Amino acid sequence: MSFVDAAPAVTYPALERALSVLGFVALPSVGAHLAFRHSDSDTLIVLPAPGPGQMVREVHLTAVWRTLLEKEVTDAETLKGLLAPAAPSDAVYATARGAALQTADQTPDK
Repeated sequence: MSFVDAAPAVTYPALERALSVLGFVALPSVGAHLAFRHSDSDTLIVLPAPGPGQMVREVHLTAVWRTLLEKEVTDAETLKGLLAPAAPSDAVYATARGAALQTADQTPDK
């Protein structure tokens, strides 16, 4: 199963949030593009700026997916969790940041 099969509809805000959780910083940009840098892996991701309500196109989502895996920024399961159609749970964010949840009574959102 490809990544796009696992997460077929990803919004730009969801992708931006996932990149932020993974340590990317949005760069100031001029024009019709968004840019994000991950300094630890020296990774730069550039995407076309979205129109109102526009979903991330499959070609761009696949490029981001491949870049993150090839640069070893994250693993496939964490990325799938971060970009899942439902809001990712606190556990997914904690895992992505390399931290454990502090309380045992928290349960992931479904």
